[in-house]
Amino acid sequence: MKSDIRVNSIFILGFDHKIIPTRLRGEIAISEQVKNEIYCECGKQKIKNLLILNTCNRVQFIGVGQKEALEKIFFKIVPNAQKYASYCRVLEGVDALKYLYSTASGIISKVIGDFDILNQFKIACKEAKEYGLLGGYFERLLNSCVQTTKEIRSSTSISTGSISPAYAVIKKLKNLKINEEQTILVIGLGQMGQNVAKNIREYFPRNELFISTRDREKTYNMSEKLSCKSVEFSAFQHAAIEADVVIASLANQKKPFITSDNIGFGSKTLIDLSVPISVDPELGKKNTLIDIDQISDYINSSINERKKDIPLAEKIIDSNIKKFIEWSNFYAEKQKIHAWKDAIETMVPKCLSLKSKLEQERIKKREMNEFVVALKKNSLQNHIVFESGFIESAICQSISQKYGCNRSLSCFLNR
Repeated sequence: MKSDIRVNSIFILGFDHKIIPTRLRGEIAISEQVKNEIYCECGKQKIKNLLILNTCNRVQFIGVGQKEALEKIFFKIVPNAQKYASYCRVLEGVDALKYLYSTASGIISKVIGDFDILNQFKIACKEAKEYGLLGGYFERLLNSCVQTTKEIRSSTSISTGSISPAYAVIKKLKNLKINEEQTILVIGLGQMGQNVAKNIREYFPRNELFISTRDREKTYNMSEKLSCKSVEFSAFQHAAIEADVVIASLANQKKPFITSDNIGFGSKTLIDLSVPISVDPELGKKNTLIDIDQISDYINSSINERKKDIPLAEKIIDSNIKKFIEWSNFYAEKQKIHAWKDAIETMVPKCLSLKSKLEQERIKKREMNEFVVALKKNSLQNHIVFESGFIESAICQSISQKYGCNRSLSCFLNR
């Protein structure tokens, strides 16, 4: 299907787990401070549309128009973006649409059908709107992505089953035959950290559980909710030495903070869900070390049923992209629609034979509907002369005929 200039101006720019190695992913992670710097720069340059999708598996700019300006901002502010430019994915037009819908739906996530990505997508949309970077057209596109994801989830098995990263941690611990005498420490209480802690309390209720994060109040409230022990973040080292299992789920660490200096010398199970990494890879030599990619690979090995529904999910995506392009093409004609509507509102009341207000409103509605239907069919093929004199003449002729000779406004489209 032929797309209009607005569709062709949609683009995606950035890094994702499919093209940048795990060892480098942490180096391009965006902190809240960096994100605010990006938003500030967008304000200075009067950027109109930008979504920043910043997760453990991707750092991407999504926008409509002003691509050159946003590329400069991206490579100027995103950490190490210029250094790793060869790993950068750049897509435009329909290719960008396909990728965007597939990302929101989770079918190209590290974990196929991942539930978290849609929530992250919605948060990014809310943030963009708060900063005035979500124009009407762009918002319509992103809403279409969200609705498409919901349709995929209700029509396929892409997101069925308990195979979230938090649940995969439980499966790993069970496979390692963690006994009830072993103590478990969870460091970091973001969404994933909270889910892990809740699952541990549910599936290992007799194990002693410790939790810790930078936010003291959050740690205390969570410990009360889960009936576990809270640990001051500044004092996590002692708890880490004593624990048999240490699970780290922190964001934006500049370097690993769990090292041989603070973990002790006993053999432990270390699970690192952080991006960048929180656990020094060297610890894997004397301990059981599991990172986020191993967790993801473990999950994907058990979701063959989800993979079977990917073709159906792609079919739903293609159908909704087609609908969006049709709407976009029609949206491009909004000036013509407004001009026709204004002329109808002006001319219909001037017809002396239409004395009834009810009849006038009926004719307005009928003429407008016929025009819109005809425009949808012909807007890409016809060059309509929208001069005020032509519009008024067409409307007057249509009304004067009183529809008796099968001539309505739509028949003037090819005039």
